[in-house]
Amino acid sequence: MSPENSSPENAAGRLKSDTRQANWRRANPNKYAAHIAVQRALTSGTLNKQPCEVCGASEADGVRIDAHHDDYRKPLKVRWLCRTHHTRLHKCGEDLFAKKDATQ
Repeated sequence: MSPENSSPENAAGRLKSDTRQANWRRANPNKYAAHIAVQRALTSGTLNKQPCEVCGASEADGVRIDAHHDDYRKPLKVRWLCRTHHTRLHKCGEDLFAKKDATQ
């Protein structure tokens, strides 16, 4: 362990975070599989991030763009949203932004 990671706080914080993430993955296997499918498609170039469908912001603007799944059974059919609009969508509900044609 490096000196900066040797403190109990860091070890406990990392363990707590890892455990929470592992628990989420076990509780949500379909969601996790969809996330992995998007990551692999982005890495292979079969899927490309698009600008936010609400405001048009893009990663070229320095804005984080997320893939949002309306249906986890269709893992590569996603809506591209900036982090702000993705967070608002989850907080305020699916009816907040009208759905546009999603990427395959």
